Amino acid sequence: MARDKNKYTEKSKTTNSATSQRAAELLGFQNQGINAFKANAALAFSQFGNLNLNSNSDTVPGIPLEDKNYSKTNISNNFDNIASNPQNKNKIFNELTSNPFTQQSGIDDQLANLFKRMGKKDIITRIKTLQGILKYTNSILESYMDDSVKVTQVISALILGWPTIFKAQVFDLDRKIRMLSINILANFLKITKKKSTACLSQLMGPWICTFFDSSSDIKNLSIAVFEENFNKNKAQKSRVLEFCYKSILEYLIENLTFLHEAKTKYKDFTDEEQKIQFHFMAAGSFRAIEYMLSDDHLNITPDVHTQYIHLLGNKDLWKKFLNSDNNSLLVTKSAYSCFSLWMKKQQSYDFGVINSFEIIQLIIETALKAKPDPVLNVSVWDSIVLATKNYPDIWSMKNKKGKTTLYDNLIYYLECGNLNYSPEYCYNSVFVLLNLFPSSFLLEDKRASQIISSLWLGSPREIKSLIALTTDNPNLKHNYNSNAKENKFAQNFKINESSKNMEMFLNFISESSFYTWKLEINSLSNPIDISSSISAEIFDNIGISALQIFKICIEMISNTDTNKLNIAKSVIKNLIINSSISSSFKDPKASEHLLQIVLESLSEAIDTSSANE
Repeated sequence: MARDKNKYTEKSKTTNSATSQRAAELLGFQNQGINAFKANAALAFSQFGNLNLNSNSDTVPGIPLEDKNYSKTNISNNFDNIASNPQNKNKIFNELTSNPFTQQSGIDDQLANLFKRMGKKDIITRIKTLQGILKYTNSILESYMDDSVKVTQVISALILGWPTIFKAQVFDLDRKIRMLSINILANFLKITKKKSTACLSQLMGPWICTFFDSSSDIKNLSIAVFEENFNKNKAQKSRVLEFCYKSILEYLIENLTFLHEAKTKYKDFTDEEQKIQFHFMAAGSFRAIEYMLSDDHLNITPDVHTQYIHLLGNKDLWKKFLNSDNNSLLVTKSAYSCFSLWMKKQQSYDFGVINSFEIIQLIIETALKAKPDPVLNVSVWDSIVLATKNYPDIWSMKNKKGKTTLYDNLIYYLECGNLNYSPEYCYNSVFVLLNLFPSSFLLEDKRASQIISSLWLGSPREIKSLIALTTDNPNLKHNYNSNAKENKFAQNFKINESSKNMEMFLNFISESSFYTWKLEINSLSNPIDISSSISAEIFDNIGISALQIFKICIEMISNTDTNKLNIAKSVIKNLIINSSISSSFKDPKASEHLLQIVLESLSEAIDTSSANE
C-alpha cells in the first residue's frame, strides 16, 4: 500500500543525462511517433516537429545570431497569429514551435514509463495505464504548474509521446479507453498550452473523428474540449483547422485506404470485433471529412484541393464502402452522406474529377440496388437527387447492349414498393427527381408514363387493395391483390398501412401525374389540335390516369372514415385547381382542354361508383 501511495511522487528536479536516456529508452516501443525518443532525447526533439535544439539558449530558429534587434521576447505565443499573414506562416510556425526545452531539461521519466506500457495490447493494461496518465497529469495541474523544470520535462514527454498514443486509441472498441483518452487530451492542452502547436497537426485528425463517437458522452466531451481551446470565435476555429487541414486529410485518407487495418488487431478482440472496429474507423473518417468540407469559412489551398480530388475520384473507395453487404449501416450511411456533401460543394469548390460519370453511375446504381432501410433511405435519396442535379445526363447513358441501366434499375425499384419504407422523404425525393430529369429524356420512349405506372405498381398495400376494388381489368386485379412485385426484403420491415400513408401517396401520385401531363402537353406544337393523333393519344392517356386517381378517391369518400374522406376531397380539389392554372402551359388554352378532360374523368368515376352500389 505504501508503494501505491507514493506512486506519483515528484521526481528530482535535476535530471541527469542517464535519467533522460532511460526515459528515452522506455518510450522506444513500436510506435512510429515514439521511436523518436530512442537513445537521445535531444535528437528526438530535433526529429519531431523540426525543433532546433541548439544549446545556445539565446538563439531562435530561423533568426540569424547577428540580428541583435530580435530577441526571445519577440516570439508570439498566440496561436491566433498563425495564418494571419500567409507569407509569414512558416516564420510564425517556427517561432511558435521554437525549442522551449534545453538539452539539460530532459524528459519526464514517469510519463515515459507510462507511455511505454501503452505498447501493450491487452485492454486491462491499457485502461490502467491511461488511468495512470490521467492521474499523473491531474497531479501536475494541481501541484506542479509553478515548478518550471518539472513542467518543462512533462511537456517534453507529452508533446513527443501523446499524439501517437492518442491516435491509436480514438477508435478503440472499449468505451473507457476512448473516454480516458479525451480526458487526458484535455489535460494535455492545459499543461502544454500554446506549446501544443508543435504537434497540433498530429492530434487534430483523430480528434475530429471523436466528434462523431457512438457514445454521446465521449462526443460531447470531445467537442467541449475543442470549443474551450479553439472555438472562442469562428475566426479562431478557422485558423486552427486551416493550419492543420493538410495533415487532417492525410490522416483520414490513410484510414479509408486501410493502412491502419493491421494495427487494430488486439489479442482480446475476435475477428468480428476487429471488423466492427474498422467500420468504426471508416464511419468516423467519412464524418470527419464531411465536417471539414461543410465549413464554408475554411480556405482550401491548392494542396488540400488536390487531396480532395484524389479522395473523391477514388472509385474503388466508393465501391468498397457503399456496399451494404460488406459494411455496417453506420459506414454506408456515412459514405452516402459524404458523397452528398461532395455533390453540394462540387461547383463552388471545383471538385469535378476526371471519372465523375463512372463514380456517379456507381453511386446511383448501388443506391437503387441497396436493401431498403428506413434509416439509410434518406442518405440514399439525397445522393441520387444531388447527383442527378449535377449530372442529369447520367440517366441517358447506355451500356454495351444499348440499355439505359440506371433507368431500368429505377423502374424496378419503384415497382418493388421500396419508396414505402420511408414515404415522407422518398416520395418528395422522387418528385424532385422527376423535375430534374431532362424533358427530352422523359418524353423519349414514353418514360414519363412508365414512371407513373411503376409508382402505381409500387403503391402502399391499402392503395393496392382499393385499386383491386375499382378496376375491371382481371390482370390488374390479380397484380394488386397479390402484390406480385413486392420487394423480397419486405418481410424484414413493417410498412405503415395508415390513412397518413394513403394521404402521402395520393398527394404524391397526383402531383407527379400532373407534372408529366404538363410536360407532355407542352411538348405539342398545337395542344388543342384534336385532329392530331399524337395530341389525342396524350389527352386520352391523361384521362385514364386521372380516372384511376378519382376512382380511389371516390371509394375513400364512400368510406365512413372521416380522415379518408378529407384526404380524398383534398386530392380531388388540388388536381382540379392545378389543371385550371393556364400559366403552367405554353398555350393558355391547353389548360381549358385539360380541365375538361379531368372533370370528365371525375364524372365517370362518380358514375362508376354509383353503378356498383
